[in-house]
Formats: sequence, C-alpha cells, structure tokens
Amino acid sequence: MKKFSFPLDKLRNYRQMRFQQEEARLQRMLAEIQFLEQQRQALLAEEMRAVDRVRELTVIPVEDLVSLDLFRQWSEHERSRMKAAVSELRQQIERQRGVVMQSKKELEMLAHLRDRSQIAWRRAADQELESNVAELVTSRWKGSEPA
Repeated sequence: MKKFSFPLDKLRNYRQMRFQQEEARLQRMLAEIQFLEQQRQALLAEEMRAVDRVRELTVIPVEDLVSLDLFRQWSEHERSRMKAAVSELRQQIERQRGVVMQSKKELEMLAHLRDRSQIAWRRAADQELESNVAELVTSRWKGSEPA
C-alpha cells in the first residue's frame, strides 16, 4: 500500500501560515493598545507629580504657573489623542479577531478533510492487508493439499 498523502497539504500549510500571521498581527495590536494605555497612565502620573511639585512651593512664580498650565494642556491633548488611538485600535482588533476566527475555521475545515481522508486511507489499507493475508492463507492451504 502506498504511503498516505493528502492532496491539499500545500493549501493546509498555506492556511496554517496565514493563520499564524493573522494571530501575530492580533497580538501586535493588543500589545500596542497596552503600550498606549501605559503611556497614557504615565503621562497622567507625570502631570500629577508636576502639580504636586508646584503645590509644595511656598511662593509660586508666575512662570511656573504658566509652564504648569501649558504642560497640563499639552498632557490633556496627548491623553485625548491616545484615547482616540486606543478607540480606533479596539475597532481594528475586533475586525482582526474576525479575520483570525475565519482563518482558524478554514484551517480546521482542511484538518477535518485530512482526518477523513486518512481514515478512508487506513480503511483501504486494512482491506488490502486482509486481502493479502487471505490470499497467502489460501495459497498455503492449496499448496499443502495432497495431489
């Protein structure tokens, strides 16, 4: 009996590679969103530290108040920009999850076809083996009959 081969193995390998690429893209997006959230929190913490430093002063120069106000405005703008980026990224992540799920379904479908094909091949191999054994037994039995 010939060795088992699945005619769609190249397609299965391609889909496996595609699934891994899409999964990696999703992981990068999730890491990016986490990074943006950390940056936003760090910016907020820096703003709070700057406010606390100014509050600790007994005499607050006008330049420090102006600088603090400008920093707070910039910080608020940056946090707002990061929040919008996170929101957009969340939408992209949802779309990417759909792509990953579709890719996984396609891969599973081929795996199922491969399994069914392998079961049919095993069944045929078992039948061939049975047939060969039966022929061998029959030929030995015929060879041992008195003439």
